Amino acid sequence: MSKSKTRSKRPKPGKNSGGIPQVKQPTYPVDTTTALTTYDSYSGEEWISDVVYDMNSENYKRWQPGIAKDQITGWWVKKEVTDETLVTTNLITTKSTTPYGAGKWYVERMVFDLDPSNTQSLRAGGNRFSINNIDAVARLEGRAVSVGEAMSYYVLPAAQYRSTNFPAGGQSDRSYTNIKGGTLGVVSYSTNASDGEWFRNYDGGKFFGKDWYLNPFGNNLL
Repeated sequence: MSKSKTRSKRPKPGKNSGGIPQVKQPTYPVDTTTALTTYDSYSGEEWISDVVYDMNSENYKRWQPGIAKDQITGWWVKKEVTDETLVTTNLITTKSTTPYGAGKWYVERMVFDLDPSNTQSLRAGGNRFSINNIDAVARLEGRAVSVGEAMSYYVLPAAQYRSTNFPAGGQSDRSYTNIKGGTLGVVSYSTNASDGEWFRNYDGGKFFGKDWYLNPFGNNLL
């Protein structure tokens, strides 16, 4: 007897679901001649700090998605970078519900703590440099879909980065979601309110405060 296919259950809406993100351009000026610029040596994508890139950009043409591009209806990405921090924010809208969960929009923000001595050497006196995982020591990630939010934080094992003044790696992962059941897709998260407050207040609340995803590009985070 053949086994019937099992369908994955969609997460139920969370407390903060219902708002729809808006793409608002930053109100602050961006000097593209002096801004730090990161690039991907594999794909050729180049990102000037604080600039919002859309589907008309060369970065979109070079981007390698996990979903067919004919399913994507909107794509916006902004990176902000200093010697100590890299923040990547993206908003994707799709025709379908995969692979971004049970909804037609998906916002993701990743905050990387960097080793400043290493990034300064990578820059070698210039503004343009490549950053990869070995330059990050900690990662904070927030994901929001139409059913709610999920956030996670972890410090990379010390062997995976060039440590200077940062704490030793290997701390326990931390997570939070407001989605009933505590899962987004197949990944489980804490539903403890104190964990949620930790993420809301992280670094003064500028990255993942309440409704952070509704205006993901309009504020200068760094």
